[in-house]
Amino acid sequence: MTQTPAPADLYNHALADAYDALKMAADYEIWADLLEGVLQEQGCTGRRFLDVGCGTGTSSLAMQRRGFEVTACDISEEMLEIARGKDRAGNVRFLQADMRALPDSLAGFHLIHWLDDVANHLLGPADLGAAVRSSAGALVPGGVLVFDVNPLATFTAHYSLRRRSVVERDDTVIISTGLTARPSADSPAEARLTAFRHQGDGLWTRRSATVLEHHFEDRTVRNAIADAGLDLVGSYGFGDMTAPGKLVRPADEQRHPKIVYVARRPVSADRAGH
Repeated sequence: MTQTPAPADLYNHALADAYDALKMAADYEIWADLLEGVLQEQGCTGRRFLDVGCGTGTSSLAMQRRGFEVTACDISEEMLEIARGKDRAGNVRFLQADMRALPDSLAGFHLIHWLDDVANHLLGPADLGAAVRSSAGALVPGGVLVFDVNPLATFTAHYSLRRRSVVERDDTVIISTGLTARPSADSPAEARLTAFRHQGDGLWTRRSATVLEHHFEDRTVRNAIADAGLDLVGSYGFGDMTAPGKLVRPADEQRHPKIVYVARRPVSADRAGH
């Protein structure tokens, strides 16, 4: 099976140091609450957690503070360097890995999570299938995989041609400009990110990169989960202002900024660790 090249360059060289500003709207404590709730609902009491596509490690550290034994991986070594710098005590194991082919050493996890657009960086159904299979193999029986995808409405809002948004945080300004004439289902879309960082004395640095993400229809995601041998627990809407911080059913591609999938590895006769 042919895999597309890993989308590492975006955060390796251009925007790694601006990533936290880009993701400033993400509330990782709310995500940690949701993940703990999912584990409780599934009756999984284990505490080994794998954060796939961990970025600069903010989500990893949020889970570590809640008593999880955290391993975190990302394809960008530059992002991992920032993450390790946040974890001065060395409580989290950070390592470089491609989510489509996780190393055999990553195994025995009760919870695996891909947070905030990680799935959409996979550039086609083949890559999505490979990533789900790889994570499924790293779960213990009864272990849970949770990941989110951006629905088509979110793609339209951020990637449509000349659609522009601005994020400002401390000394960083990021401008996103859509480059796709008409984002469509199960297809890639592009935007240009330009990051300005204040260096003092009136000086600013400027870096730019093109973001390429792929929209996945619900049936594509469900097929990837089933083909990996996982049971789909459910799909949920997230980000609805009428239910802030909650997973909502049914998921609505037009109303919810994110769709969250929860899948579980079937429980075998051996239930050790649960």
